[in-house]
Order: sequence, then C-alpha cells, then structure tokens
Amino acid sequence: MISLLALGSSVTEAANQAEVDRSTIYLWIKTDAVFVAELNRERQERQRALRARLAELVPEALNGLADLLKPDVNPAVRLRAIMFVLQAYRMPGGEVVGPTDPETVERDHRHTEAIQRQSDFFDSQFP
Repeated sequence: MISLLALGSSVTEAANQAEVDRSTIYLWIKTDAVFVAELNRERQERQRALRARLAELVPEALNGLADLLKPDVNPAVRLRAIMFVLQAYRMPGGEVVGPTDPETVERDHRHTEAIQRQSDFFDSQFP
C-alpha cells in the first residue's frame, strides 16, 4: 500500500488494494509517524530513481536543445527553446517530500497540532 501511495495512487486506490477503508489510511497519515516516515522514504527513493533515469537523458536532450538555439532555426522555435532554457534554469531542485525519521514526523505532527490549537483559541476569543 505504501508503494502504491508513493507511486502516486490515490488513497482510495491504495485502500482498495490493501482491503482497508480509506479513512484508515488517512488516520495513519495523520497519526502514525512510522507509516508517514516509510511513505516519505518510498517517495524519496522513487524520486531518486526517476532523477537517475532523467540524468541519463540529459546529455542527449541538451544536445537537441542546443541544436534548436542555432541561428538558422525557425525564430519561433528558437524563441521557445530559449524560454525553456531560461525557465529550466530557474526551476527549484524538486519536490520536498518530508522527514523519513518517525521521531521527526511525530514532532512535526505535535507542532502542527499546537499551532492549530492556538489558532482555534484565538478564533474563539476574537470571533
């Protein structure tokens, strides 16, 4: 089930495959630090594998892109290639998955809950 979630399956799909109610998975995500840490580990591994495969394609892709930047290429195509290069250069390093250590996940959950309690308190005092 964790593998399915890490691959991008919906909670409903993963729950059906694991033969559990989807509310159970949501509960685990909210309260089970070990489950969340393992899910984050799987997601990180998936990202590493995808990045490794993409890295193999980069040299050929860059050569093709460089060909599109030559002056004899159609100006509209050349402009799109230039815009792509500039946009790609500004891209962040990738999706942040989250902690893979259960203790850190638990600490983050407690912190989020404390902030929510504080917000609820202020909302009740100053409607």
